[in-house]
Amino acid sequence: MQRQLEKQIGTVIIFPKWFEEIANRLFVDDLRVRRYYPAFVEACRTVCLIRSFQPDRKLSKHGELVVDFADFALTALIFDPVFVESLHLGKGVGEVTRRLVEVISVEKGRPVRAKDVARKLSISMDQAYSKLRYAEKVGVIRRANKPEKSNRKAYLSNPRPRFVPDPKKLFRKLKDLGETVRFVHPITGKEIVYRRGRD
Repeated sequence: MQRQLEKQIGTVIIFPKWFEEIANRLFVDDLRVRRYYPAFVEACRTVCLIRSFQPDRKLSKHGELVVDFADFALTALIFDPVFVESLHLGKGVGEVTRRLVEVISVEKGRPVRAKDVARKLSISMDQAYSKLRYAEKVGVIRRANKPEKSNRKAYLSNPRPRFVPDPKKLFRKLKDLGETVRFVHPITGKEIVYRRGRD
C-alpha cells in the first residue's frame, strides 16, 4: 500500500465547483467549525487519493485527481461524528438525553414524558425533569405538545447535530452529479446508493 501511495505522491487533487456548497451549509454557530473545516477538506483529499487506485478512477485531462461525491460522502461518514463530538455540538450531557428521548419515543411510538425517562434510568421524577429541561434549553430536544393545565410536557428529539451536510440529502439538492452515486460504506462494508429524488 505504501509503495502504491508513493506512486501518487505529487498528484494534484482538486475540488469540483459543487464542493463550495458544503462550506455554505456548514454548522456556523460555533467559530471552531472554521478551524476544523480545513482538516475535513484534507481528509477528503486523502480519501480521494486512496480511492484513486480503483480501476474505474481516472485522472482529469490535466493529470489531476478530482474529489468526487463518493469521496465527500465517505469522508463525512467517517469524520462527521468525530468532529461533532470534538466540537461538542451535541452539547455534552444534553446529547445523552437527546439519544435517550429518541430511543424511548421509538420504543413507545409517542413523545416522551418525564416519567418515561425516570423509569428508563431508574431515577427520581425531579432528576428526570432536570435532564429534560437542560436538554430542551440547549436545543437538542423540543416540546411535542402545547402547554396544558396539568402541565404534562412531552418531548421529541431534534435531529443529531452535524458538522457537514448529510451526504444523502445534499446529493438530492446538487445538480450535475448524475442520477446515482455508489460506494461501499467504510465501516459496514455494505454498498450505499444515493438516487436523485428517491429514498
